[in-house]
Amino acid sequence: MVQHKIYFFDKAYGKVPVSEVKNVREELIAVISPGRISTFYKYLSCGCRDIRLPLFEAITEVFVRHGIPAKKVWRTELIEGSLKQESV
Repeated sequence: MVQHKIYFFDKAYGKVPVSEVKNVREELIAVISPGRISTFYKYLSCGCRDIRLPLFEAITEVFVRHGIPAKKVWRTELIEGSLKQESV
C-alpha cells in the first residue's frame, strides 16, 4: 500500500468573512477549474489528493489576499491507497 496525502482548505474557507465569501468562491473556481463549480465543491468537501505545487500555491494566495494566514489554509490527512492508478 502507498500512502497519499489529502489536502483540505475547508476550515480556511469557513473563516472567510461573509461579505467576502462570494468573491473568494469565484477566485477559487477560477484557480481550480475555470467555469466548473462542481470541481470547486468536490475539492471543498473531499479535498485534493497529492495536490500539485502550483495549484497549492494559487489556492493559498487566494486566502492570504483575504486575510487568512498561509499556515492556517491547509489541513491534511494520510490515506492508504493501492498502486492502481485512478482515472481522472
